[in-house]
Amino acid sequence: MLLSEIELYPLSKSKKITGSRRLVREKVLQILVAFEVSGSDLDFLFTNIFYRDYTFEPANPPQGVLLKPEQIIELGEKYGTTIVVWADNKMFVKEINEKVLDYKKISNVEPTVIDDLREAVKAGATKILWYDEIDKINKYRTICFNSFL
Repeated sequence: MLLSEIELYPLSKSKKITGSRRLVREKVLQILVAFEVSGSDLDFLFTNIFYRDYTFEPANPPQGVLLKPEQIIELGEKYGTTIVVWADNKMFVKEINEKVLDYKKISNVEPTVIDDLREAVKAGATKILWYDEIDKINKYRTICFNSFL
């Protein structure tokens, strides 16, 4: 069976790979094994294996499972809501916008802008907020939690 005939690999759509020689070696071996087994085009394999970070989580997690912080952030990014991460009594945001400025007034804490909010949750986040209009959050909550929980 050719790789093009099966579903694409389970990929994270927003997480980027950073790594070392060991990771590169591992990816190259994955490409070679996939090429040997499937006979697919090397360019296709390289694009779909080398630059991607695989997720090996089930497509439909069992009922009652809580989302991981990274999943909450990824869903917030998917729906375009403002995400605020609290860690070590600091407020982290991806960008300063109107909603962040409103939340700054409420919290009296200066936001710290970082490119990837997942970095803020690595050491442990106190809370992760989606800050948007109430009707939009209710819509996101219905869509997200009915499909994930």
